[in-house]
Amino acid sequence: MNATVLQACVTLPLLVQQAVRDEVAWLDFSSYGTNSLYDQVVGPIEAIQKHAFLNVSKALPHLKSILFFKQQLAYIPKFYFAGFEHSSEIVELDLKDNYIQNIESGAFASFQNLRILNISGNELIRVCPTQMRENPKLEFISLADNPISAILANAFSGLEHLTHLDLRGSTSIGNP
Repeated sequence: MNATVLQACVTLPLLVQQAVRDEVAWLDFSSYGTNSLYDQVVGPIEAIQKHAFLNVSKALPHLKSILFFKQQLAYIPKFYFAGFEHSSEIVELDLKDNYIQNIESGAFASFQNLRILNISGNELIRVCPTQMRENPKLEFISLADNPISAILANAFSGLEHLTHLDLRGSTSIGNP
């Protein structure tokens, strides 16, 4: 199956309409390999179109979680989650089991009340202070099973509510 770009024009409106109809509190873009309708129609997501989530926060004002489990995302730029600035109830972002190598500074800035961030099972090599500084309410971060070779000084500074940092399986951690 070919990888796809999550597009604002076709794919996303259908998924949001279904979420609104079902009154769910999460958007699930996960691929479970179950040959579900989602897996057949969308396929593995390797990128998200700019402004893809532009009106989602208005359509789903009580959205709590966004799940991108087992996709093919390799890079998380700032604009991926633009459009969620007014989604104050989103507390969980799950990007587990992608191919993420780099997260741009400010990529999660739209999620001011983010408490759970799961980036486990990716290809992150470096953790920088600018990647999560806009998320001071984070309580749980999982970076497990990443080939992390460097966690820069102050990478988690300002995260006063952080109670759980999972680095299991990230055995190559050293100093830059």
